Amino acid sequence: MANPLEVDPEKLAKSSSAFDAIAGVADRIAAALRGGVDAAGDYAGTGSFADAYNRLVGPGITGLVDSLRGLSNGMAATAGKIKDSADLYNKSDQVNGESVPRLPADHPVSSTPAPKQVKGPRG
Repeated sequence: MANPLEVDPEKLAKSSSAFDAIAGVADRIAAALRGGVDAAGDYAGTGSFADAYNRLVGPGITGLVDSLRGLSNGMAATAGKIKDSADLYNKSDQVNGESVPRLPADHPVSSTPAPKQVKGPRG
């Protein structure tokens, strides 16, 4: 079946792996960041430095970890949708190929070029 959209389902499906890779990296960074902060424990101690640290750094780390996890979830969802699209293109090609008979290559219609457009009186 002709592919007027010129979509290569196999290439499309393979491209989804890049999004999966980004999701994996974001997850690993988030885990390492959270693990590093947790491993540091309460090193700030008490006093004004500790208060400032806990007020500024803790929420910043939490926000960054949440952002990385959101990025990971978004990239994983995108990868899944790309794979779904590739599957749908494959199924569409199969259905269309089965419902429309193919003409043999030596059939006169197969090798006849499309008619040229005829211009009207206004050009």
